[in-house]
Amino acid sequence: MEAISALLMTYLVNAVWQVPAIAITAALCARFMRRTPSEYTHRLWVAALLLSTLLPLLSLGRAVGGLDPATAAKQVPGEIPSSITNGSTHIFSWLGRGTYRQPLSFVPFLAWLLTSGFALSCIYSLARLGWAWRRTTRFRAASYVRPLPDRSAEVLERSATTFGRSGIPIFCSTETVGPVTMGFRHSVIILPEKFFGDVTEAEFSSAICHELAHIRRHDFGLNMVYELLSLPISFHPAATMIKRRIGQTRELVCDEMAAARVANREVYARSLLNIAQSICENPSPFGSSYALNLFDTDTLEVRIVTLLDKTKPAGKRLRTVLAAVAAALLAVTAIAVSTYALQVAQPHDNAANLKLFVGTWTAQFQGKTFVTLTMKEDSGKLTGTCLHSVSLAEDDQGRITRVEEEQVLDKIVDAQVSGTNVVLSIGHDGDPRNPAKFELKLAGPGTVEMRPVHHAENRITTQWWKLSRTSGGL
Repeated sequence: MEAISALLMTYLVNAVWQVPAIAITAALCARFMRRTPSEYTHRLWVAALLLSTLLPLLSLGRAVGGLDPATAAKQVPGEIPSSITNGSTHIFSWLGRGTYRQPLSFVPFLAWLLTSGFALSCIYSLARLGWAWRRTTRFRAASYVRPLPDRSAEVLERSATTFGRSGIPIFCSTETVGPVTMGFRHSVIILPEKFFGDVTEAEFSSAICHELAHIRRHDFGLNMVYELLSLPISFHPAATMIKRRIGQTRELVCDEMAAARVANREVYARSLLNIAQSICENPSPFGSSYALNLFDTDTLEVRIVTLLDKTKPAGKRLRTVLAAVAAALLAVTAIAVSTYALQVAQPHDNAANLKLFVGTWTAQFQGKTFVTLTMKEDSGKLTGTCLHSVSLAEDDQGRITRVEEEQVLDKIVDAQVSGTNVVLSIGHDGDPRNPAKFELKLAGPGTVEMRPVHHAENRITTQWWKLSRTSGGL
């Protein structure tokens, strides 16, 4: 249970800051892509939703490995310890400067509160989606087949042919005042009673073309996919904004496709206004929460302005350049936020685990002791000293090749215990440099392994040194 809680918290804390970062980048990209077709910005927002959901998942890969500070430290870039390179050896000072990021930890009650809220948010969003789906299927079941007037049937057949979607079933419903598209593999168009008589040919053609565009793009099924993908981040306002932009740009794309198949954009825009006015005069007593309605995103003003915009669209080459720049910015942002993903430490009974490390531990190389680590428990913390060689040499594989005879005694200034892992900070009073960081983990009865915390800039990863307990302990 503790491991599950830590995983949920890791996803949550990363989603809290990663989703806005992706949303802001997508908004900036969409701004300078205004002269491109709406399909470009629609794909941009879909990519933003995918990244917002998946990026926090990447942080769980590290969390599964143990959720300990040592594991997290290896993922965080820091400063390279002071070193001297000589041929195939790597001689370094153990107490070089470095940075280390401690995993987040929460008091049990706060962790329980946050994970419970996160779980309830997901359950609530899933329940809302299920309820919307139930209403949609009931709405579909209440509709019935009704033949179109001959003139409208000709418009439908002609429009469907241009979209390559002939034979689309037409249903009638008294529970809607606007055209609705439904269905995955076998799509249907549900029209209000008004569209079977009291509607002009231009209005009928515009509405039908818009719904056929939805069918051509498989928007009904894709919309379901987007809803399911956004469930884990449904608690976040930035995720709501991204979904709203997806819906808005989806309608703009369908408007562009439909307007290209009617007389012109002005006629199509006027038809939308007339239909919207009719809907306002006779509001629907029932509204499907999932079926794709002609006006289900409440962005009519934006759609009309976009249709009537006389700004010259970007050329094909400029579109490609803008799309490439937007994709690059989004990719760079995704890489950056994933690099600095936060980790939440799994709670452990550290009071009991401290005793596992109490005692004196030594490491030898060619019969010479080059590390003597003495640890004891003091007020619930690990303290002690480390007597070690001043420097040592490594080969390209991180194996020790030589140790200095001269040794120095330093203090353990901090010890972060997580389960059977410890990160030690070793230094001495008055040292202007940051204490050196070392990973320590239990490897078996009376045996631990130790090595300096690895930093991304360092090309060599030191192999583990085996230390044996010589005194003390349980």
